[in-house]
Amino acid sequence: MEVNSLSSSSCGTFDFCPMKWFLVYNLGYRESPHYKATLGSICHKVLETIANKKLTIQNSKRKTFVDKEIGKIHIEKHDVENIIERSYKYYTTVQDTHNKYDESHLKTVKEWVYKALLYNNGEYDPMNLHIIEPEQKFSYVIEKPWSMYETQLLSGEMIDGFLTINGIIDLVTKVDNDTYMVLDWKTGRKYDWNKDRNKTYELLHDDIQLMMYYYVCSKKYPNITNWNICINYINDGGPVVLTFGPEDMDRIENKIRGYFEDIKSVEIPRQNKSWKCKKFCYFGTTTFGDTHIKPLTQRKDGELENVGQYMCKCSQVKYCLENRPIDSVIINMKQEGFEFRKNNKSSESGV
Repeated sequence: MEVNSLSSSSCGTFDFCPMKWFLVYNLGYRESPHYKATLGSICHKVLETIANKKLTIQNSKRKTFVDKEIGKIHIEKHDVENIIERSYKYYTTVQDTHNKYDESHLKTVKEWVYKALLYNNGEYDPMNLHIIEPEQKFSYVIEKPWSMYETQLLSGEMIDGFLTINGIIDLVTKVDNDTYMVLDWKTGRKYDWNKDRNKTYELLHDDIQLMMYYYVCSKKYPNITNWNICINYINDGGPVVLTFGPEDMDRIENKIRGYFEDIKSVEIPRQNKSWKCKKFCYFGTTTFGDTHIKPLTQRKDGELENVGQYMCKCSQVKYCLENRPIDSVIINMKQEGFEFRKNNKSSESGV
């Protein structure tokens, strides 16, 4: 498969199912949002806005700031309730028009937000923290011999560059002059659905998302000696704080390299077939528009459809990959407007 960038979510998708990875990251298809994911996004937006409010107080005498999604926020007039309602309105009427929402969903968001703000007498309330940067987007190019990629297309064009790691850090705060903390909010369970096990402290210390956070932050803030990475499970036990240091860098880089090489080596992505295909995966329950292709033979072991049913997106792409070169499938089946191939030559863009 073609890979020139990784994020923690793309690594998680590969762990879940290589075929799903191919559909999302090589063909450009996206799943319709689940309503719980949207509620989580609303909660994140509220906490992000509160952090920006505190940052504005720290750094200037301005009384207002503008959030690009929910508009102007007045430091004194707009309290938590107002921010919740505005965030809820934006996400449920603009961002997610697929699901239906009512007052019970707004109530749930309020419960989640206040759980986060009131935990341990407000220990993780952004208004009580020294804010460095909320909602920090990063795109870091790893310039190492192992991170180079080179792909020749059917047209003969050669695409090459270096692996980029991408993501968003919810919040970076200052603990003291030598110590910063990364704060990541989670509204779901402290559970690894790919491997069906609870996330222990040891497993979290090997979590690709938290490892990427430290890797990137150590590059952006080279003068900071100590890093605490706090993953706050709002609805499942609260915060877990992990420490990372220079001794972890080789381990982290090897983890990233492992994903890069494993994904790159896949010629025909396999389907991780289980009950999760129908429960969790959009591509196992939907068909391509205007296509009604039925299985050509009797049901085989592992197929997602019964005889006579239409092929789901996952099975149809699998069928095409078994009968055409992967480049041909990418060119002819990718989502309209999706452009995967970009050259990453250097890390001058920074993080």
